[in-house]
Amino acid sequence: MNFTLIGFLKKEFAQGLRDRRMRVLIFILPSLQLIVFGLAIRTEMRNIRLAVFGKPDPLLREITTRAEASGWFIPAKVRGNNPYQWAKSGEAEAILVAPENGLGRDAKRGTANLQILIDASDSVRARIINAYLSSVIRQADKDPAPQFSFSIRTLYNPELKTAHFMVPSISGLILSILTIILTSMSLAREKEIGTMETILSAPIEGWEILLGKTIPFVVMGIIVFTLVISAGILVFGVPERGPIWMLGLAGLVFVITSVTIGLFISTITQNQQQAMMASFIFLFPAMQLSGIAFPVDNLPPLIGWVSYFDPLKYFVTLMRNIMLKGGNSVVFWENLAAIALIGTLVAIFAVERFHDTLN
Repeated sequence: MNFTLIGFLKKEFAQGLRDRRMRVLIFILPSLQLIVFGLAIRTEMRNIRLAVFGKPDPLLREITTRAEASGWFIPAKVRGNNPYQWAKSGEAEAILVAPENGLGRDAKRGTANLQILIDASDSVRARIINAYLSSVIRQADKDPAPQFSFSIRTLYNPELKTAHFMVPSISGLILSILTIILTSMSLAREKEIGTMETILSAPIEGWEILLGKTIPFVVMGIIVFTLVISAGILVFGVPERGPIWMLGLAGLVFVITSVTIGLFISTITQNQQQAMMASFIFLFPAMQLSGIAFPVDNLPPLIGWVSYFDPLKYFVTLMRNIMLKGGNSVVFWENLAAIALIGTLVAIFAVERFHDTLN
């Protein structure tokens, strides 16, 4: 028996588990995540926002009732009377556009055509919405009611290219991983190697330390954001239909918010190992709740409210809306304000924690 190896193993286990923060990071938080996401994640499409445009009649109401009764669709809350604007703003994901004279009336003449508009900025979701609606309409068409035809038009990504849907989303994930991990490990490294005391003893103010530790990562984040978006446009052919200033402002605010999250993590950890683990524990649920892998609308209400505290969720919505839809002003300012508010609150907590550390 190798007593030297056994002694060394005991030392490593004791060193790794003696810190209460490490025990929480290793055992408790992953277990909670497994329970939460095991209950929350659903791959089937639910809560598809369905709107109706046109003269209501029994046939159109029957189709709508069948759709909502299927459990896949919910009524969309829309403003105004422009169905294309409903799709652009994200108020509705699928829109039934009836003929001017009414679907039932034209059906009696044998000239009825129901047009369906589908928001295809999420190409995976658009394919499933197409299949769901086609099934519902065919069921309605089996009734003794007069025959009618329907046509489906996919908006913003008519070819349903996955790259057009994924690149705007992945850009936010890449930025989050880069800025949060690097920023969190920066201050943690100073604590670990013992140079924090040297920095604090230097003639430099606390706010200057914070800015010196965060500004470089903000700059790097902006550079990476520019490279990722440029690659998406030039290599994958992702359209950029919105104003450049919207794209740039969204990227800047999100990068600053991500850096402040990394800064906060660094104030509650003591070394780089803890900072790395804490960063990934934040990033994993942030990704799951952002709508990149699973639709946020699928989350049950008990879990779905947590997504409102996820800046990545708002950034993904912003990027898809700007690049694919041209940038709806209401969507832009609402989501940008949410990201900025989260960043401000986290920055306040981070500064308070940093001052507590100094004291």
